[in-house]
Amino acid sequence: MSETVVLPRIRPLTSPEAPDPEPARGSRFGISRRWWGRMPLAAVLAAQAGIALSLGDSAFVDEACYLFSGHTEWTGLLGGQGPTMDYATFFSGSPYLYPLIGAVANAMGGLGAARGLSLVCMLGATIMLYRAAVLLFGRRAAIWSAALFGLCGPSLFMSHLATFDAPAVFLLASGFFYGIRSGRNKVLMMEAVALTTFAVAFKYAALVYAIPVILVAAICAVPSVGWRWAAVRAGLLGSFMALAGFALLCLAGRTTVTGLMSTTLDRPAATNTVRQVAERSGVYVGFILILAVFGTLWFMLRRRPASVTPASRTPMTDDWNWKARALLAVVLSGSALIAPLGDMRLHTLTSLEKHAGYGLMFAAPMGGWLIDKLAGRAWWRIVPAVALVAALGTYGANQAHEFFGEWLNSTTYMQKLEAATADVPAGTHILAEDPWVERYYLGDRGERLVWNDTYGLSFTSDGKTLTGVPAYQAAISQRYFGVVFIDYNATPGLDLTLDQLLATSGYQRTAIPSYDRYGRTDVEIWTLIGVRR
Repeated sequence: MSETVVLPRIRPLTSPEAPDPEPARGSRFGISRRWWGRMPLAAVLAAQAGIALSLGDSAFVDEACYLFSGHTEWTGLLGGQGPTMDYATFFSGSPYLYPLIGAVANAMGGLGAARGLSLVCMLGATIMLYRAAVLLFGRRAAIWSAALFGLCGPSLFMSHLATFDAPAVFLLASGFFYGIRSGRNKVLMMEAVALTTFAVAFKYAALVYAIPVILVAAICAVPSVGWRWAAVRAGLLGSFMALAGFALLCLAGRTTVTGLMSTTLDRPAATNTVRQVAERSGVYVGFILILAVFGTLWFMLRRRPASVTPASRTPMTDDWNWKARALLAVVLSGSALIAPLGDMRLHTLTSLEKHAGYGLMFAAPMGGWLIDKLAGRAWWRIVPAVALVAALGTYGANQAHEFFGEWLNSTTYMQKLEAATADVPAGTHILAEDPWVERYYLGDRGERLVWNDTYGLSFTSDGKTLTGVPAYQAAISQRYFGVVFIDYNATPGLDLTLDQLLATSGYQRTAIPSYDRYGRTDVEIWTLIGVRR
């Protein structure tokens, strides 16, 4: 009797479950290909981090204010003496979020650690923008998009600045990504609502950028649900964000509403001209905006691909009609103009170098798409594209260095001020123009003193309550201040008046040369003769 031998079935090599005939070698090549695909993004992130870490300088007044306030908030929460002022009334973001987080980083590693936290947030924002651009336009365009955003001046500036902006931009970029991602599955992504709402809580100026997040999320849903239901989705996203924001405001209290109004919604106009704001805006956003505009025109006019690869491998915009493509491109590119137009309305240049970066995050994908189409896959076209992005990165790095040269380096004069205040009695009144930097560096040693600024003073003399310049004149004449610090920055006109009065009122002047990108400024420390023990 013959015996039947059953041989094991041999799976075809094309089967996804087929073992690799050379597992080790194949695995190595597989990993290599995967990591090689990530190398361009890693190079962008490395360049962004390297440039940001080279932007060393002493604390900016906003950094000092937020970190100092965070320390006082923690002191109050841990049972010590809490803040002596309500930060919520004048902060441009919630005092209960970034200041507390930044203060922890500052306590662990000083200003460098707090700035390192901002760098991590901005690198995260670049990654999330890359992921969003992959969904919209594919991986090659996403690399160019990440490079344009990560290496622009405003982004590099925020990468090394311990303020509300970096975490807000990261949350906004994350909300942007999840809003786009929701377009493919017909499900409203609440992640976009939560992340965008928290971005606004971190920095109130992010509120206006919730609009492009909502619009892009709705446009991306059109192929799945149609125009009518996409409009409904936009309304729901906006409503949920408004409800979440209202809930946070109720939790934070009325003083937070006051701060939101005074710093963002009802901010008073300044004195800069529209032309000045427009010229400065062109410096900050001009190059990327030009790329985005040309990318928008090309993207709107291009034809659909003749054939579309499987949905999981193709950019979601490849099979869109002209109307959806045009609307998406206009929203993305137009977002770069939000900060410039808003500041033109308010005639202000305040924080434009930061807020411009919020809009560039949305415009960068259109510029990246344009560069991808121009570069293609041929090396002789890719090399000029890399050179262009490298030139823009160099321009952004120089711009960021200029931003960090806008304020005086406080290293030298803080040593002198620390010595001048070391032995004065507790409760001595100190006058400084904008004393946050001084209070931040002096820390607990400075909190035994009473600080006054040059923005306003109420002083009682001979039974009369004086304000403004007369109040400062009377206070100095009566030797009310033990130490006066003048740097001719915030209130230069008043400083000249005080300078003349101090010279004849029993104060001793010490001049300390300090420098910014504009040159030398002699910072003055006036010490009341006889105030020391």
